[in-house]
Amino acid sequence: MLLIAGSRPQAFCAGLARPRVYVSRVAAELLDVAELRAVVAHEAHHARRRDPLRLLLLAVLGDALFFMPALRRLRRRYAALAELAADEAALVTVGESSHLAAALLQFGDMGVEGVVGVDAERVDHLLGSSPGWDLPVATIIGALLTLGALLALVFATAASSTVARTSLAQLIAQSCMIAM
Repeated sequence: MLLIAGSRPQAFCAGLARPRVYVSRVAAELLDVAELRAVVAHEAHHARRRDPLRLLLLAVLGDALFFMPALRRLRRRYAALAELAADEAALVTVGESSHLAAALLQFGDMGVEGVVGVDAERVDHLLGSSPGWDLPVATIIGALLTLGALLALVFATAASSTVARTSLAQLIAQSCMIAM
């Protein structure tokens, strides 16, 4: 865990190759020992699972295949389920949901994209309800069929194309022509 400066309580996991847990000094001072343990256990779970990398890959895939809105929904749902899994890991560490719930209340809702604070599903989960994927089956099947068709198109195109010879000078000349 690395302490960072900040004017509000924050805790997060960042890094792609070797994710680390960051906690603001304000959060460390505001939370009691059990609450801080719960928060660090939550973020450590994200680090162990390399959630920042997974979420980045899903974001890149969703942006690259922008014409498939199901991928954006899948990314949001995966992020929510990753939070719930990290909450469960924290509960195993501290043994009681009240510590994590109290820490969540201290953090509150930051109102920033990509920052998860208190939300109804997390509270319900801490109270014992089990989450679901919450995506219609037809949406998932449609997305999988579209991805399959795209892959088939890529492989068919690659198999039918002839190998063209180009030189570095030709590529540079072409890029200069496009720029002009």
